[in-house]
Order: sequence, then structure tokens, then C-alpha cells
Amino acid sequence: WQSSAAWSPSTLEMELQRQQEASVQTMISHMDARVIPDSLLGNALLVENISAAKAILEKKNVTIKEQDVRRLAILTDEQGRGELADLIKTKLENDTTPSKWVRLYLGLPSPEEEQLDLASISAEVVSAFRNVKASPAYKIYEQKLQNHLSDEWYQALKAEGATKELREYLENALKKRAPLNLRLIQELLEDGADCQGRRRDSRMEDDDSDSEAHTRRGRDREGESDSDISEMDRQDHSSTSEYWCPRTWHNISSSDLIATRGVEFGAPLVVSDEERRVVSRILLGDFAPVQGDEHKKIAQEFSDRRRARLLTLAVRHGSVTATSVLLDDWGQRTIPSSVWHGLQDVLDGDVLDALEAMFVKHLSKQSLDSTEVPFWVLMQLGRYRPEEEETSLSDSEKFLVTLHEEAKHRLEALLSCSDDFVDDGVDSDKIPYEAFAAIVNCRDTATAARFREMLVTACGEEPTKKGLSKEATRALQQELQTAWLFQRMPNKEVAKGLIGFGAEFQVRHLLGRESWSLEVETITDIPWGNEESVNRDHSAMTWLCWNRNVDEQVMQVAVSKFDSACVWRDHEKAKLVMEAVKWRNPIAANTLVKSIKSVEKEFLFGLRFICNDKVRRTIEEAFLSKLQEAGSTRHLSPEDIGLWATAQCGFSTIACRTLAEGASIDVWFMVGLRRCPDVKARMAIEAAMRKRFPSGYIDKLRKEAATKELRYELREAVQDRRDPNLDLIRQLLCSGANPDIRMTIDDDDDPDGGGMDWGRNLSMPRSPPDSMSDWSSNS
Repeated sequence: WQSSAAWSPSTLEMELQRQQEASVQTMISHMDARVIPDSLLGNALLVENISAAKAILEKKNVTIKEQDVRRLAILTDEQGRGELADLIKTKLENDTTPSKWVRLYLGLPSPEEEQLDLASISAEVVSAFRNVKASPAYKIYEQKLQNHLSDEWYQALKAEGATKELREYLENALKKRAPLNLRLIQELLEDGADCQGRRRDSRMEDDDSDSEAHTRRGRDREGESDSDISEMDRQDHSSTSEYWCPRTWHNISSSDLIATRGVEFGAPLVVSDEERRVVSRILLGDFAPVQGDEHKKIAQEFSDRRRARLLTLAVRHGSVTATSVLLDDWGQRTIPSSVWHGLQDVLDGDVLDALEAMFVKHLSKQSLDSTEVPFWVLMQLGRYRPEEEETSLSDSEKFLVTLHEEAKHRLEALLSCSDDFVDDGVDSDKIPYEAFAAIVNCRDTATAARFREMLVTACGEEPTKKGLSKEATRALQQELQTAWLFQRMPNKEVAKGLIGFGAEFQVRHLLGRESWSLEVETITDIPWGNEESVNRDHSAMTWLCWNRNVDEQVMQVAVSKFDSACVWRDHEKAKLVMEAVKWRNPIAANTLVKSIKSVEKEFLFGLRFICNDKVRRTIEEAFLSKLQEAGSTRHLSPEDIGLWATAQCGFSTIACRTLAEGASIDVWFMVGLRRCPDVKARMAIEAAMRKRFPSGYIDKLRKEAATKELRYELREAVQDRRDPNLDLIRQLLCSGANPDIRMTIDDDDDPDGGGMDWGRNLSMPRSPPDSMSDWSSNS
């Protein structure tokens, strides 16, 4: 809520597609007496809220801007896009103000005498002629334009528009995790779309270049192709640089996008032959022809570098199809180290098996003596088999044994020639961390055990255990972060295996070595993720507290491991409880509360921001049960939990006595009173309140509380991707809630203080990142 960046779909997918039609109609019908804000339609289209967009378009005085039509053009719901296009077309049929691109996209009637206004012609306009192929009037106009511009210029504009449209479509499809529209992609490729052309943005800086110089160069150019051989591509990048691991959408091409389309983004492990051909065409499209031997040499080096980048992206994101296509065309090129490091970041068993099989097949066609393959890669890919079984193995299985033997010899050579010895043997700190990671990631138990035994013999039991634990902890953090990013249950099989290697739940600051190559706010649509949450290293327990898909069994195991390892577990648990409450995770909160000594006042503050009755009451009951265990409910005072909490929990005796003693009330007290589930307690507190305060003041606070709670309910529905509570919305509107009030960050600050500012100074993001321009001021 605190970001002021422009609202764009590159930051999150705030979908309410399953929102009840009735709730949409209720809110919009309540605005009948007001002028509908110009931004409302665009916001509905941006989040693909089809029902809301329809309801808005059915009203009068709706302003339709070109930006709204552009958002319509990239909707992934084809049926919804067609229905909305028909409604917008009906609205604009008699309007002469729409731009030429809007008229072409919607197929609006063309003026009989269309003028060749070159000032209004752009690459997008030329590309949009695809949508009006059946219109004779536009066909004549297109022919006139083509004759006027010349075929070369016209085709160049057409290709530029197709390049931009293809990139925007693929970007949106990945964010929505939607299946690919192969027909549309093929049409754009036929129009000359450059799959290597990428959008350059002056805000994004190369990590090896000077930021001021980068800004001066003016990188806001559409369709800059790889054939331009940019300065960034000439540089010698390390495997951790922005080139190999792009962290935003702003500097990548269509081929980059298709390479990142892994299982987490909705791509199946096995695709149709037609989709594979389309992926192959995007990834392996020819570069622009060059003249001269020197230029051909540079272009070849550039082509090899870009292919290496694509393979790195494909492997890091578990894109099985893209990896297969690239390896089939790889030839004798050297596989860069960034690809092998990316393979160690893949944790999903099915994806890892598929990728490893592809690399083994590729290596089997080459000689290991002439191929640059790190020994730790061979450790992960190879397989140990007893000598008596080798005679019955197939050729492919024998090659796996060969890889294992080669890895064994290289590791032995490394251990024997090391000059770094300690009392118990070789210094484990001198062993590459990739070797420990290979043992952790190895899919064969016998092979992993054999290499572990070698390290124990050379380095000792404890150093080996420490090295494996560190890499297992790093992998566990990555798995839990990925599960949080993509809103899924953590992989129990992966977690169990990592715990077996000694993964710890309380350790921080391990995820940043060379892990996940993407940022949550740029590659996913997770409502609550932003740059701050991803860039800061967190422990495995923190990721679990944030993940509302985690089950009780996983949390119990995590808490048990946490208790046995964390020295400051009571202090750390208190912070974890607050994290779980902030993220509305009842399973995590309940499991943690059972293992803490006492319930603190700070724990309750987060309950004020939870609107989901079931979630809030589940957490409340856990807190109250803990208080009853300690026998402290009889001695509670408003100073212990806050006056608002006494009203919300139904402690009528305490609340009435405190009001009689002269306590003041505020908006949060009114919110808590409305939420009180005990009707008798609510009536008693209401009567005590009316004895002290005039009705006008109470009604004013109640309207302010209803407005605040309405905003929190709708915001929470967006964050949690659930239907808004229609009964609650009606009740709040009847209580005087104003849906058009724009609140600022200050309005959300904790009025009670309490040593914990839940409105601003949170230890992690409590809400969606920059999705609208300063969303904190939205109604």
C-alpha cells in the first residue's frame, strides 16, 4: 500500500474472477447516484474481473479510454474478452473520438473517406489490421497505406507491432499461468515478430554497468533485437549477474519469456507436438543476417551467448519443453556453469528427473574428456551400482555408472591433493559447496550415501554433517519460498528428504547465495508479495508462517525442529506468532500458540485487520484457550489486551466497568463491538456505552468504523482471492459505510500504539505491492 509506482499487471494479479455477481452488482448499484470514477473500468480489466467490467459497462456515463481497450486486448479469458469487446464496441459505435488503433482493434465502422494521416500511423496500428481482415473498407485503406509507405517500411512497422504484441501476450500468459494461444502466436510470427527483440527500460540497470550512463543511453526502445548486439550482451557476465538471471520483465524478450515458462507457471511436463514446434520456433528463430566475416564471427559469439542465457533460464525455472528444444539443437557448444548451478536449484522431483535425463542424454553423445562438466554435476547425475549388477545394466544405465566413477575419481583427486588439513583430515571449508549440494540433490540414495561416506572419511563426521546441513537448509528455504510465491502446499517429500540431511528451520541469510532467479513482484501474481519480502532473507519458519496452504502436520514438525535447535525460541516464537496473525494463517498461529508460555498484548493487534470471521475467530479461540490455561482471564484488564479487544472477545463485565470508569471509545472499539459474536455481551456493552456518550457521537464513530471495515474487507478479498462477504458488505453499507472515501496510510495506523505499529513499521509486507498508483489512497 505504500508504493507509488504505476499500477500495471507486471506487479500482481489481483483476480476476483470468482467474485459473486451479486456482490459486484451491490457495490456498483450503490454508486448509481455518483459519477463512476474513470479508473474503475480500467482497474476491473486489469485484474480480469469480467463480471465487474460488465456491470460497469452497463451503466451510463462510463468513460472508455484507449488504455482500457489496451488492457482488454491482453485478457487471457477469450470468452470474456469477446463479450467485453462487444459491449465496448456498442458504446463507441457513434463516437468519432477513438484513436485509429482502437477502431481497428474493435472493428468499428471506418469513415467512407479515410485520409492517409501518417501522424496517426504506428507499428501497433499496422499490426491491428489483423483484427479487421473481413472489412472491405479497412482492406482498401490498408492497401492505400501499404502503397504509400512502400512494402519495406510497411512490413517493418508490421513486424515491430507483432514483436510488441507477442511479448505482451506471453508476459501476461505467464503471469496468469494460462495455456498458450498457439493460433495467435503463429499469426504474430507470420507477421514477422522478432522473438529476440526485448523491451528496454531506463529504470532497469545492468549490474555491471554505470547507472547514470545507462540512463543517458535512453533504453526505452521497443523491439531492440539481439541482432543489434547490445553492449550488455558483449560484457563478460558472471553466473549470478542480471544477464543470466533477469529479475524483471522489463529487459527480456519473447524467447526469454517462453524459456521461463516452467511447471510453476502452468506449463505441463509433456506438451503437444504443435506446442513444441511453436516453442522451438520462438527459441531458435533465426537472427538477422549479417555481412562480412568479422560481423559473422561476432554474431555467432552473440548467438551462442544468447542460447546459453535461454538454457539457463529454462533450467532455473524447470521449463522441460524449452530445455529439451535447446539441448536438441545444442550441438558441440559448451554448457555454461550458470546452467549447472541452475540445475542444483531445481527441487521438484518430477521436473528434476526429466531435466537430468535430458542432460545425461546430451552428455552420452560426447566424450567426457573433451566436455567441460564440473565434478559436482557428475556427482548429481551419476549412479552407483554394485559390481555384481553392472553386467545386467542397459547401455544408458552403464553410462550413469560411468558418470559416477568419473565423479568419484575427481573427488578423490581433490581430497588427496588438498594442502588444507586439520586434525581430523581435510578442511571441509575448502570443499566446494556445490559438492555438498550435489549430495543433497542426488535422486539416488545409494549414490548420495557413497559420496557422503567419502567426505566423512576425508573431513570427519561433524564437518560433513555441517556442510550438508547448510545446503539442505538453503534448499529448504528455497522450497518454502517457492511454495509461498506460487500459493501451494510445500512439497512434503522434498522437505522430508532435506530434514534428513539436517535442514534447520531457524537459520536465516542462506537464500541469497545463487538461488531463485526471479522476483515475486515481477514474475508472479502473488497479492501479498513485494520486493522487500523477497530481498530480505528469512528463516524456513517465517516462510511457513506466511504460507496459508501449509497443513498442521508440517507446522508441528517444523515447530518441533525449531524448539530443539533455537536457543532464543520463546522470543523468536513470539515474533513468529505475530507474523502468522498478520498473514491470517490460523494453522500456523494455532500451532505456535500451543507451544508458547503466554499470550502477549501485541499478538492481538493483528486480529483487528482480519475480516474473515472464520479465520479471526479460530485465532481468537486459540488465544483465549491459552489464556484460560494460564488462568488469567479473570484478571484481564483493558491495559492487558486493549478496550477494543474486550469488546471483540465479549468480555462484557470488564468492558462495562472500564467504560463506567471514564474510558474513551474510538473507531477500533466500534469495529470490535460489531464483531462480538456474543449477542448478550454486545447489548450490555452497547447500553454501557450509550450511558456515557451522546447518540450523535456514537453514530459518527459507527459510520467511520463501517467505512474502515468495508475497505479492509474488500482489500482482504483481493489479497486472499476470495469472494467478498456479501452479508457483511450489506450490513456495513446499512451502518453508513461510504465506499468512496479515500483513506491514507495514516488512517490505518494503530491508534493504541502498544509498542507495535501495525500500520507502517511492519517486519514484512502485509498487503499487495504496487498495483495501482498509490493504492493507499484508493476507495
